[in-house]
Amino acid sequence: MNDLERCWREDLRTLEAHIDPQTARRLAAARRAALEQASTRRLGPRWLAPITGAALACGLTLWILAPQIRLANPEPPNALSSTESLELYEDLEFYSWLANSQWDREQG
Repeated sequence: MNDLERCWREDLRTLEAHIDPQTARRLAAARRAALEQASTRRLGPRWLAPITGAALACGLTLWILAPQIRLANPEPPNALSSTESLELYEDLEFYSWLANSQWDREQG
């Protein structure tokens, strides 16, 4: 603490010692009102700020990484476009009927 601060501190302490009772009561009431107002000024629960920060961090990360994320190719691979796989799709109704009839037999 420098000399100027010490001087101010001493002056304030002497003023505090010589303050009249009415002013002291008003100052004490103002202090209590300020402390009550400060304790009731909360915007939300204490856990809200960390969760909001985490959500913002996740959103920002996804926004930054979105161009690098590769989506599945909607076109079928070359193996599915062969003639053998086309025959499988043509006979799909038969295979469905066969599976259902075997299931019915097992259920008896």
